[in-house]
Amino acid sequence: MENSKTDDSTSHLGIRAVFIHLGSSSPKHLWLNLKRHREMFPQVPLDLVLSDKRLRQFVPEGVNVIDYQRTVELDEVLHGLELSPSFRKGFWHFTIERLLVLKQVHMIHPDDAILHVESDVLLMPSFPWQQLKYQRKLMWGRADANEDIAALVFSPNFELTELLTKLITEEMVSNSLTSDMRALRATAKQLPKEKFDYLCFSFEQPSFFGGLFDVLAFGMWLGGMDPSNARGLQTFHISMPHHTVRANEFSYHLIGNKLFAKRGLEQREIFSLHVHSKEPKVFGSNWLETLSKWVGLSKNPLPIRKFVLRGFYAWLRELLVEIFSAKGLVAIWSRLKSLFQ
Repeated sequence: MENSKTDDSTSHLGIRAVFIHLGSSSPKHLWLNLKRHREMFPQVPLDLVLSDKRLRQFVPEGVNVIDYQRTVELDEVLHGLELSPSFRKGFWHFTIERLLVLKQVHMIHPDDAILHVESDVLLMPSFPWQQLKYQRKLMWGRADANEDIAALVFSPNFELTELLTKLITEEMVSNSLTSDMRALRATAKQLPKEKFDYLCFSFEQPSFFGGLFDVLAFGMWLGGMDPSNARGLQTFHISMPHHTVRANEFSYHLIGNKLFAKRGLEQREIFSLHVHSKEPKVFGSNWLETLSKWVGLSKNPLPIRKFVLRGFYAWLRELLVEIFSAKGLVAIWSRLKSLFQ
């Protein structure tokens, strides 16, 4: 792993944000989110791990780029999993692999705490970096009873990051059916209380940060589902019954640039929003305007659907990849049936 340093001499909080992008795709929302982070949180150094050096041309100024190459040993472990290596050019492999990359990032910055941020997670201006820095445990969120989620993964030191990657690797070797979300859940069960805790993601947890870190539910309700998963349709106000947090139980409002969720008489601030739709506008300079529109739409809790051309192109591109794969005819039949359901 090669490290391309930027000027990191300015004083910072002792915590770093880490984005990891594996593969050759060039997601617009990622580049916008990196730029937004640099402008909104100049005191928090930003690392971006890339496996494709050709993507360096899109990286905003001020981002520390780390080049990554998968080892032969890890490749063997990944191909032992029953995850489709062809889906979206290796999507399922990349999602679990990025958790192992955190160890190599932390080796480069052993004196800092690190926070892994998924590319489609919007950090609000009031994000509690100072409070998070002083936590002494591994922390992430829970999606449902069986799966955790890597939207945000915090590690206070290299030793705990090394332990995290060790346990995930062991889970990958022993359970061929695992995924990043299942592996995190299995790891959480193994870690003692003094080494792990969940980030506050629901009203049922103590709010020692003074707010919530969205795992998926709030962002999917407000910003809709990823249109590339639904033939270009972006559907707002979706609440998954199996999710730990039921987004339809809340009302939402903005006070200045702070987002709040309210249920009954209780109200809590939302520090981060997991934007499943990956809508580029909410990561751009007019992010607050877009978020305000979403909050306004949420006053009507009925599902709202919008056709998104970029989502349709992404869905169509994936369809064509499947067509020309070994299982092409089966994929064609499956997609054709879905069009009439």
